[in-house]
Amino acid sequence: MSEQLQNPAIAAQSKVTTIRIIYILFIVSYFTGGLAALVGVIMAYVNRSSATEFEKEHLNYLIKLFWISLVWVIAALLTWVFIIGMIAGIAWFIWSLIKVIKGMTRLGEGKLPKA
Repeated sequence: MSEQLQNPAIAAQSKVTTIRIIYILFIVSYFTGGLAALVGVIMAYVNRSSATEFEKEHLNYLIKLFWISLVWVIAALLTWVFIIGMIAGIAWFIWSLIKVIKGMTRLGEGKLPKA
C-alpha cells in the first residue's frame, strides 16, 4: 500500500478548521449545558501537540477559557441562592461569549488571540 503525503497547506488549513469547530462547540455549549465545551476542550488537548505556534496559541486560549469558565460556573451555582451567584452567572455568560467571538474573529484574521 502506498501512503499519500498530505499537502502542508491543506494540513494547516485543516487544523485551522478544527480550531474553528472548537470555537463553534464553545458557542453551542451555551445550549447544551457545557457538554459541547467539554468535547471542544478534549479536541483542543488532542490537537495541541501537532499544532504550529499560531494554532497552539488559539488552542491554549480555548483550554484556558474552558477552565476559567468552569470555575466561574461552579462559583455562580454555589452562590445562586444569593444575588451574587446570579450576577456572577450573567457576568460569566457575557464575558465568555465576548472571548469566544473575539477569539474566533482573530483566528479568521490570522491573528493571535488576546489573553
